[in-house]
Amino acid sequence: MYHSAAFVLFLTAALPAAAADRKFDADAKAKAIAPFIDEQTVAVLHADLDAIDLDAMLKKADKIGKFEPKDKETAKAAAAEVLDALKKAGAHDYYMVFSLADVPQSEPFSVIPVAKNGDPKAVADMLKKMYAGPGTADLNGCVVGAAAGTLERLAKLTPTARPEIAKAFAAADGGTAQMAFFATTDTRKVLEDTMPKLPPQLGGGSIQVLTRGLQWAVVRIDTDPNVDVHLTVQAADNAAAKALLGLVDKAYKFLSEEDDFKSFLKEVPGLVEKLTPKVDDSRLVLDLKEDTLVSLLKPAAIKVREAAFRMQSSNNLKQLTLAMHNFHDTYGAFPPVAHFSKDGKPLLSWRVQILPYIEEGPLYNQFHLDEPWDSAHNKALIKKMPKVFNSSQDPKLAPEGKTTYVGVVDKSTMFTGDKKGVQIKEVTDGTSNTIFIVDADDKDAVIWTKPDDLKLDPKDPKKGISNRFPSGFLAAFADGSVHSVSHSISKETLNALFTRNGGETVEVPK
Repeated sequence: MYHSAAFVLFLTAALPAAAADRKFDADAKAKAIAPFIDEQTVAVLHADLDAIDLDAMLKKADKIGKFEPKDKETAKAAAAEVLDALKKAGAHDYYMVFSLADVPQSEPFSVIPVAKNGDPKAVADMLKKMYAGPGTADLNGCVVGAAAGTLERLAKLTPTARPEIAKAFAAADGGTAQMAFFATTDTRKVLEDTMPKLPPQLGGGSIQVLTRGLQWAVVRIDTDPNVDVHLTVQAADNAAAKALLGLVDKAYKFLSEEDDFKSFLKEVPGLVEKLTPKVDDSRLVLDLKEDTLVSLLKPAAIKVREAAFRMQSSNNLKQLTLAMHNFHDTYGAFPPVAHFSKDGKPLLSWRVQILPYIEEGPLYNQFHLDEPWDSAHNKALIKKMPKVFNSSQDPKLAPEGKTTYVGVVDKSTMFTGDKKGVQIKEVTDGTSNTIFIVDADDKDAVIWTKPDDLKLDPKDPKKGISNRFPSGFLAAFADGSVHSVSHSISKETLNALFTRNGGETVEVPK
């Protein structure tokens, strides 16, 4: 069910409304969800399924981060299937409810009201398909998707009146989606008992500024014609609203002294001013226009994509080093830098030699091992490069059969350049202190089948190594671990990590 939150927020955060003249009935929205609300409910998300325009959504998403055409089409097709099926089945609103009663065993649950002439079974089937098979039940004219324990709880639930839900929806006053947050009696009490004073960074005053001053909050997402976000925070009174604003100011002052936040401030000029709400009687209000949202989300989207690719690249390197060890188990040594001919000519890269150990045995069997990488037969296999060697975000490299995962070649490294592979017993510096494979620069990418790797230059060991990640380059070590090695590493330390038998004592710099 976790993915349901991502799905709804994805659909509603960047999509324009299909019709701008629908009347928003806050009381009706609150009434629809009322049978599933209790004292422990802390948040409710509502999305208008009829307000989604997928083509425009993808155009909006492109303003934040460029997506590959095939990825956009895949996302559009998947979302269109869901939306069409739900609307045809008589579903027009989607709710997600967050309750402390389900923590930590279960995730938030979905509630989809179905029209009288609708098809609850079709809605339930789509929920199961969307969210990896949650349980579903027909309750109070709605299809509910949740874990079994949550469904059992809801079937027996005696609802609790929570008038603040209708008030929050009324404050949102429309939009394509609304997300309302509420404090509970229990959470207030727990906070006051366990943390009676605010942290020093927020002034150290009584926690009741929050627990008694803040009543509820709601975020409205407008999507017609632009994507705008409106935040309303309801305080107990005007004095409480001003006190909450004071906490916001203190929080920004504290964050402005942190390096990561300072870096973000440089990327988004005027960020603090744009994110500071204003007092309106007993409320704090904040409006974020589309241009501001794009300026905020674009750096974040870049960082998210970078983190995701970095994780994938790290996993690739782990698979490759595991394959190296499985090769060692079979042959008593790690693969040499290349498969050689009888007369000592390098024919095919180590990357070809480990194919049987990365579940690519059929591809390995297609190679003519007695021919070089660029023979007529073997050259035709370059385009079949396994995904595990796809090491760059440059869209041109993979189709060309190029990878940046290379060994470092020297008599003292894991790839000596000789016909014979290195044995573990020869790694006298320790496998956890010896680099096996590195991620090279895109300009130094090699055809994956070609016996072409990075020759160690002791005077400049960083030469050819990737700068794609600001914090450091990825390196797979001989023990199978993968680390990010700081770009600031000294050449002496890096040389020591490349050599397997130098006798140095060295720690991996992070």
